[in-house]
Amino acid sequence: MISVGYLQFNPEFMNIDYNLEKAGKIIESYKKNIDILVLPELFATGYFFPDRSLLETVAEEPTGRTYQFLSKIAKKRDMAIYFGFPEKSYNKIYNSAMIIKPDGSFYVYRKNHLFYKEKKLFDTANSPIEPVTVNIRGMDIRLGLMICFDWFFPEVARTLALKGSDIILHAANLVMPYCPAATITRALENRVFIVLADRIGEEKVGDEVLKFIGMSRIVSPKGKILKYSTDREEIKSVYIDINEARDKSLNLLNNIFTDRREDLYFK
Repeated sequence: MISVGYLQFNPEFMNIDYNLEKAGKIIESYKKNIDILVLPELFATGYFFPDRSLLETVAEEPTGRTYQFLSKIAKKRDMAIYFGFPEKSYNKIYNSAMIIKPDGSFYVYRKNHLFYKEKKLFDTANSPIEPVTVNIRGMDIRLGLMICFDWFFPEVARTLALKGSDIILHAANLVMPYCPAATITRALENRVFIVLADRIGEEKVGDEVLKFIGMSRIVSPKGKILKYSTDREEIKSVYIDINEARDKSLNLLNNIFTDRREDLYFK
């Protein structure tokens, strides 16, 4: 059994030091063991940037201050942490997320499906859609990584599952109401656990206001909501049996992967 959890968070726009310290205090105050913790997309910077020039002032390289801060917590708590950040790479900026392993090593995934005005701010990514392996309590756990709007494309979760993901970690800043319910379908059709970490609060540019819906949750391979939140800042976690995600059979005669009729599908 391993423990997975999420931090539902309300960042203060552009106040990175405050957001890091706040998130750190919430994590440190949580007394239960968590092996894998998911934070929201762009959790330390805020989301709704009016222009790229402002975004450039907070973009950072993978080993920047957000990594430096969270890697200390990961090592101290012996946990893996997945979180979103604006990644600076030469003259490009990506909407990225990083998984920090308990030993401090890390892997960066760049969001492949940009949403709405993100297309005017971030550069287009071509990140591999494949699981990252993290050793937890002597077990190799395969983690699929997604960021927010990636969920809208079922091919992403299916590809991650076909490549062996046990758990899909989903860092998000959701404004549309559909996604939390869709985690049930994605979990069922792929027989994987899903950990969705969303943010709450509002951000405004001009007359346009984005309201983030929260509703973070952990869903089992059978579509059961194991933990969920509404509209408050909090951490929640649950112990899971990873073998539930490795059994793709529905009954004695059906297996969701070997029953696939690829000969009939659109290519």
